Amino acid sequence: MSGYFPMMMQLNKKKCVVIGGGIVAERKVTALLESKAEVTVISPEITEKIQKSYEKGSLKWEKRGYRSGDFDKIPFAFIAVGDENVNKRCRQEANKTNTLLNIADQPDQCDFMLPAVLRQGDLLLTVCTSGKSPMLAKKIKQDLMQTYGKSYSIVLDTLGEIRQDAFLQIANQKNRQEIFRQLIYDGMVEKALTLPVQEVETFLMQEYKELVLSTKEHGSEKGSEIEKRRKAVKKLIIGSRGSRLALIQAKWVQEKLQEAHHGLKIDIKIIKTKGDIILDRTLDKVGGKGLFVKEIQNALFDGSIDLAVHSMKDVPGESPEGLKMVAIPEREDARDVLVTADGKSWKELRDKPVIGTSSMRRQAQMKALRPDSQIVPIRGNIETRMQKMKDQHMDGILLAAAGLIRSGYFNEKYHFAFSEEAFIPAVGQGALGCEIREDDVETTGIVKVLDDMESRRRVEAERGFLNHLEGDCHVPVGAFAWIEEKKLTILGMVACVETGKRLTAVASGEGSGEALGVKVAEELLEKGAASLLKRK
Repeated sequence: MSGYFPMMMQLNKKKCVVIGGGIVAERKVTALLESKAEVTVISPEITEKIQKSYEKGSLKWEKRGYRSGDFDKIPFAFIAVGDENVNKRCRQEANKTNTLLNIADQPDQCDFMLPAVLRQGDLLLTVCTSGKSPMLAKKIKQDLMQTYGKSYSIVLDTLGEIRQDAFLQIANQKNRQEIFRQLIYDGMVEKALTLPVQEVETFLMQEYKELVLSTKEHGSEKGSEIEKRRKAVKKLIIGSRGSRLALIQAKWVQEKLQEAHHGLKIDIKIIKTKGDIILDRTLDKVGGKGLFVKEIQNALFDGSIDLAVHSMKDVPGESPEGLKMVAIPEREDARDVLVTADGKSWKELRDKPVIGTSSMRRQAQMKALRPDSQIVPIRGNIETRMQKMKDQHMDGILLAAAGLIRSGYFNEKYHFAFSEEAFIPAVGQGALGCEIREDDVETTGIVKVLDDMESRRRVEAERGFLNHLEGDCHVPVGAFAWIEEKKLTILGMVACVETGKRLTAVASGEGSGEALGVKVAEELLEKGAASLLKRK
């Protein structure tokens, strides 16, 4: 019997060393990068795939062989050189530095094993033969893939939401357990798995709601726990920026929540962000991510607000630990708009037109369409920018259609809306995000009603794209995802402000939106996007 202890380990930002650069090392490196570990490869030569990861800045490479001291302050090391002398030296050093070691093809010298892995979202299935037959482990994994397909990821996410809600709706533990049992063992999950992936969540949620209703009608639950808790809640506090548009968006969320939860009291608290205060510099010069959200997120952490309403295009690719985007309501028009005094399109503008925008993405795409355009930085809210256009005699300014529509300014006569393909929007443009504390189950139950599954899937694809490029809303990156005939498609772009050069890629699929976004980002990096982003 094996002495190995099965466990799942979080390797995010943990330092790992891989000795070797061949095919076996490549498999180790790939798995480590997927786990977001900080990887250093030590080898005189490396495979083409490892080389590409190195060029993208995903890992460090020391072009040499192993030497004593390589495991200093390293918790995990992987040896894949096929040299018994090197293996022995590595084992000896690891014993001294307390580094956990994995040596390819020498299971008796390993502190840990790498199982065959099947990953479907948060569902992680592993197969380990204790080093006796890696090929059998691979075969078992392939067999499991036939049973546990992509739909299981959606089933698991939905059951997670159901479990969280059930703790609020059903006070009696036995009643909750019976609902879970019926969902999982009485054929409901099996039926969900036969449906198109876009219908799985809706089906399971509907079945769950009917089970909850049936439980209450039979008298075992006289009132939902969430309703009892709401009576004790005096008010919900929404945090918002103070611009007219931000308050319009916050008030829209306030009204929708009060429509869904009669009698719920909601106040709006205005919070000034760094992006609102610093107006004399363009956003890329101010630096940092989350210029319009950080202070609002801090208010969530300190408890002074319960809910933050963001424009999703302002939210960095990664949310802080402890917060979650509980709802993304139905998305507004995602297009960019050219606002002019006389309604001219970009083609009809005079030679060397003066265009106002501080967005690097918009600058780059305008330069691609009109190389002769003169770009002028412009900051402020919608009203301020429109006034500056008049006062400074600009030929036009570039704004988001969603903001114009929500503010009541959109006018087809004077506003030229670009197609999403011709002028690719910012990631999340037109979408709102409702962010709360991750452990706030009460507010989760209240706000979740605003979540639009299709809009969330589109935005998650775009954010997956942005996050993989390690960009934010102040770099020349754009993406637009849409769903047609139940298939998700995402168009991604990286551009150069100086030349107007655009690199684009597109992908379609029915699986994870985030994974699809990563796929498009990878394709653009292979096309040379890193040089346009000036990544090292």
